[in-house]
Amino acid sequence: MSFGNQVEDLIAQTKQMMRQAEEVMRELRERSVEGVAAGGRVTAVADVSGGLREIHVHPRAVRLLDNRSLGDAIAAAVQDAEDNAARARDEALDRLTLGGKSIRQIFAEGPDLSAMRPPTA
Repeated sequence: MSFGNQVEDLIAQTKQMMRQAEEVMRELRERSVEGVAAGGRVTAVADVSGGLREIHVHPRAVRLLDNRSLGDAIAAAVQDAEDNAARARDEALDRLTLGGKSIRQIFAEGPDLSAMRPPTA
């Protein structure tokens, strides 16, 4: 395969990845995740970027937990939601591929461009 064909192939793969990225970003904007604590009596809802959308505290949690424990439960639910958001982002990024590798793999390993040598004069 000539250098020009390799470049054209890389451009085509990049365009496909960009279409995938647009789809994934659209999905992530619409998706939310939940975190729970205190036996499900405290929940936090976050968007996948990690932004907090809602906190729900069941009335029973208010009766059963003292102020400090309730605060800890809220913090734990928010942390759980943030952790779930990070996992959802990672899963989405793993679906974005270029040359058979996920984008996360490419950034972790660095791209292998050894086969993409320009012709020598």
